[in-house]
Amino acid sequence: NAKKGGLNSNSGELLEKDKQHSQEDSELRKEVEEQDQYAVKSNRQPSNQANASSTMMESTPTVLLFTPMKGKVIAPFDATIMHYGVDIGGAENEVIKAVAPGTVIFSNFTSETGYVIAIQHQGGLISVYKHNNKLLKQSGSVVRAGEPIAYLGNTGEFTSGPHLHFELWMNGNPVNPLVYIPF
Repeated sequence: NAKKGGLNSNSGELLEKDKQHSQEDSELRKEVEEQDQYAVKSNRQPSNQANASSTMMESTPTVLLFTPMKGKVIAPFDATIMHYGVDIGGAENEVIKAVAPGTVIFSNFTSETGYVIAIQHQGGLISVYKHNNKLLKQSGSVVRAGEPIAYLGNTGEFTSGPHLHFELWMNGNPVNPLVYIPF
């Protein structure tokens, strides 16, 4: 029995495993579309507060990023004051999700920014999530886009209430998350 392209060459029927993958894929796509928690790379120019490195991802292929959480931007990206991310207000213990598939490269507590998790993604992209109440993944964990990784918190010296400080880094340079993700 030679199998080719998911077809059984003797009967021409889809293999049961391929049917299951197709159905699971369709269900996942429908769920993501209904949640409206995804964003395709923007073609608009970064805000005035973004530095020149914010345009680095503009020349890359389309990037699909999941929203780590919905909320109100309470502090925008501003490289001039070394605020290399955005602060998103939310309810304590709200679930924080990975913006793309990747590997956790840091998962620990720091005195300044509390519980922090950082994820390495393909193409030189790193996402960083700070001030969490609890971390759900350890260094070395492989995560999927939209997978819960932490709970929103108010930890560390550099916080003034429950919020997510979220950063995106491309090839070692900070980029403005608001250019790529709707919060």
